[in-house]
Amino acid sequence: MDFVIKGLLTNLTPSEKIFLISHPSHVTTIRDNANTASREAHRRFARNGLYNGVGDAFRHCYWSAMLARDIGVENATRFTTAHEAYDANPAQERAMDLHNNSVGVAIGEAHPNANDSVLALFCIDALNEEKLMTSLPETGEAY
Repeated sequence: MDFVIKGLLTNLTPSEKIFLISHPSHVTTIRDNANTASREAHRRFARNGLYNGVGDAFRHCYWSAMLARDIGVENATRFTTAHEAYDANPAQERAMDLHNNSVGVAIGEAHPNANDSVLALFCIDALNEEKLMTSLPETGEAY
């Protein structure tokens, strides 16, 4: 999510750029929610690793939940799917991230009036209930 730090339209997939150009009112919300999700994942899971681990699963869930609440289920799904649409993204990682995004979107849809902290707790619950997927570095398998 380099666009979060460097600017609004840098390091995005072509599909993300198309979405943001056609939905300019969502740019700031998407960026701000990405920042919030990244900070919270780092705060909660930095010691456990953030790449393809529990922190990454949480971050995808949380970001997607906030997006579903703030820009709607359809737009959240379209943007988070566009976010994963790049050639260098391994198929297994893409599938894992899309799964975690869909769990987050469902949480945001089910709790449209929840604040950020409550959505984070729902994503923690999803993680604890093994509804989110992480990648096991030793085997490359997801669970």
